[in-house]
Amino acid sequence: MDSTVDSGRADTPPWVQFEELLDHLTTALLVVDNGIVVYANTSAANITGRKTADELQGAPLQSVFPLESYPQIHEACEQVCHRETPAVHLTGIVCHFGQQQSYIDVHVARLHVGSRCAVVLLLYDLSQLTCALRRSQEAERRLADLISTLPGVVWEYDRRRGVFTLISDYARVLTGHQTERFLQHPEFFFQQIHPDDLAAFQPLWEQLKRTHQPGTWRFRLRSEEYPDGWRWLQAEIVPVLDEAGELVAVRGVSYDIHREVETQRLLERRTKQLEALIHFSSRFVEVRTEEEVVRVLRELMRQTLDFEYIAVYLRRQNGVVEKAQVVGDSVVWEGMELDLKEGITRLRDVLLGRIPYFVSRDALRDVSQIERELWVQLLGSAERVFSNAVVPIRGRTQVLGALAVDRRDTGEPITESELSMLLTIGRYTGLALDNVKLMQELRVAEERLRHLVQNLPVTVWELNLATRQLEFISEYVEEWLGYTPAEWQANPTLYYSVVHPDDIELFQRVINPDVSSVPQPVEIRLRDKQGRWHWCRILWTLTYEEERAPLVRGVTTDITAQKQAEQQQLHLMRLRSLGEIASGVAHNFNNLLMGILGNAELLQSALQYDPELQRRAEIIAQLAHDASAIVQRMQGFYKLQTPTRREQVRLQPLLEDVIDSTRPVWYGLAGRRGAEIRVNLIVEADPVVEASRSELLEVFTNLIINACDAMPHGGVITLSLRERDGLAVIDVADTGTGMTPEVRERCFDAFFTTKGERGSGLGLSVSYQIIARHSGQITVRSEVGRGTVFTVQLPVVKEGGALRQASAQPLHSTTLRILTVDDDEAVRTAIQHLLEADGHQVTAASDADVALVEFQQQHYDLVILDLGMPQLDGLSLARQIKQRAPSVPVILLTGWGDQLREDKPHEVDMVLAKPVRRATLRAALAQLVRQREA
Repeated sequence: MDSTVDSGRADTPPWVQFEELLDHLTTALLVVDNGIVVYANTSAANITGRKTADELQGAPLQSVFPLESYPQIHEACEQVCHRETPAVHLTGIVCHFGQQQSYIDVHVARLHVGSRCAVVLLLYDLSQLTCALRRSQEAERRLADLISTLPGVVWEYDRRRGVFTLISDYARVLTGHQTERFLQHPEFFFQQIHPDDLAAFQPLWEQLKRTHQPGTWRFRLRSEEYPDGWRWLQAEIVPVLDEAGELVAVRGVSYDIHREVETQRLLERRTKQLEALIHFSSRFVEVRTEEEVVRVLRELMRQTLDFEYIAVYLRRQNGVVEKAQVVGDSVVWEGMELDLKEGITRLRDVLLGRIPYFVSRDALRDVSQIERELWVQLLGSAERVFSNAVVPIRGRTQVLGALAVDRRDTGEPITESELSMLLTIGRYTGLALDNVKLMQELRVAEERLRHLVQNLPVTVWELNLATRQLEFISEYVEEWLGYTPAEWQANPTLYYSVVHPDDIELFQRVINPDVSSVPQPVEIRLRDKQGRWHWCRILWTLTYEEERAPLVRGVTTDITAQKQAEQQQLHLMRLRSLGEIASGVAHNFNNLLMGILGNAELLQSALQYDPELQRRAEIIAQLAHDASAIVQRMQGFYKLQTPTRREQVRLQPLLEDVIDSTRPVWYGLAGRRGAEIRVNLIVEADPVVEASRSELLEVFTNLIINACDAMPHGGVITLSLRERDGLAVIDVADTGTGMTPEVRERCFDAFFTTKGERGSGLGLSVSYQIIARHSGQITVRSEVGRGTVFTVQLPVVKEGGALRQASAQPLHSTTLRILTVDDDEAVRTAIQHLLEADGHQVTAASDADVALVEFQQQHYDLVILDLGMPQLDGLSLARQIKQRAPSVPVILLTGWGDQLREDKPHEVDMVLAKPVRRATLRAALAQLVRQREA
């Protein structure tokens, strides 16, 4: 290979001479000279993944074959050229040409061309053959695994040699013998087969030889696992024929079918018994009395189980048992006491449900003489003592009695199958007796229901849609409207004539219902016999009963008094609205009066040397004070509670604080995730409850946070505060996803949460316990997709009395630095001048922002601020001041002072009502200074 063929020689290389012939060879051919491919046919291009042979010519041999297979081929070429080896054969070379893996055989031979040595490579593609061989080996392995796991014996029997050539390992499971024993001694297998089944195999064998068709053979194999010593097997047999079509062997699979055979036999026996039981079951359904049950039972027992003696023992009240037997055509009852001595009789144990049944063959052979004599007495004959049984007559919920049977003539023991049938019959008898009792109770219930309907203060009726007639109407209608039930049923159009003309359209929805829609309650007016109109509510439903025309059943309730109460409630709500408007007006008046009163009192001080002008200033101050009293009375018109002196919490400011404290959640966090949540407070009343303020804050904070979680895409949270029947009622409603019935039922359970790892499942549970401790109630209403409403109800207490405005001497000896904040200039100026007139240093601010700047820059002994201010209200400002200087007293001076004084916010130290008298303001300053110094 280290010399090249002289291309200038006149003699032409053989691969060139025979190029056309070599190119048609199906065997791949490569000629290599000095490691370079000098010729390749089309088959070589195909096997190496090239499109044409020209791509191979001139290419290095190393680039033709993959890296992993080239060293073997190179070594073979070296052996052929340099070691004088005539040829080298490489088998099973794995080559990856592109994405395809091939298995090839390579024949390498030396070719002399003149004085040079070239190498010829013949490539044979064995990929398909190799893959087929591997698939065959894999199939054999899988077949062996499958045979080893089959729940049956796979076998092959050679007819000519009379031996088993194959028996799978499962034979050891079925027979208990090793497979080698059957392979070495085939006659041993045939010795294990039942003789009758071995004889039955001969016709099957002849059929296999004649028809060459598969067959099935059921046979019994000797086994010590079963009482009779035999196990049932089934063999599926396939004939094996030679080239001449002669039967030379048989193959098959044998399965264990013993349980199937026994089940089939038992099923056949039970089917006959059940056919009789089914026949009599319809008779049991038709019975109406206990006597009929006993008669049907006796007939059934005689026809199915051939029992002559049958006795039924039924438990009654007070430990009494009644024994029933059929004598002739009559049922004879005999009473007996149940309180027999403990352990004396099995009958008592069955009646009380202590034992499931009693069979004499198992229990009476070794009984005491006392028990034997008792059974003789009960059964009436000593010969029947050992052939009887007692099974319970079991109803739906308890043992109703017992069924005692025996064989009068034969005395044969009762079998397991008969016992099972007796237990079933006892169950049927119990159900029949239950039905008898239920029918009796149903008749009583019908009478009670009829009496109840006739005496209810509502009218119950039933309308036949086919005839348009009232088939039933309760008697209360006569007391209500004056028409008797007979008059309504005699005149089919009477109900049209009593309906108000404006309500006819609503009434048509009831008597001409739309079957595609859900029945909705309607409220209409009806006229009584004296011509008076009554409001009523009709609740109705459309009913379809077998073999009857559609019916409309309804209940009509007189709601005239309720309508009147609603009108009164509407009037009260209007008055409440007017009161709230008056309260707002009163607040504004208080601000105006504060300016007037303050300036009037300043004038009094300034005009002390002019008695006439001082008297006129006194008149102005007194008029302002009187006007303040009028305003206080206006505010009193809409107060809902009577003042008392108790520890109390006012719910409206509490809910306002909750809304404000949760703002970072429903406004901040929700806004950051792109959701807009609005929180509204609707106040219908201002109730006061006796409660822990911090615990109530926790409850309503939990409810608002839960509502935010239920509205991932935004929505509205509405807090409604009202008072009903001495209860403060707070609704927290959201427009979120709602709850399923399952979640709604469990939402107050501890540790139950739908938030995954984000939730503890304690929020609603703790809230429920807090409200319960406050003698209140919390409930929930919710539907999927329609939001959720939590309703909290708390007992209302009487409102505490207001702090009396007291007079005090001016503080001549104490000079205070005071910061006063009010957005009303007249009020702010009046307060400033009043305080400065007493010698205090006063800084006046018009809003909270200015006040905070002033408070940070200077030291103040006291702060007086207004409640309602733009941007930041007084309570929020007080809260920030307390955070900076907790010891500085804060006075809330507001037009709402009479309402806030008894429910003082914790952010402030004192609440004063506008307009405040100079003396009251002095007293407040003195009190706070004393408290601070103490």
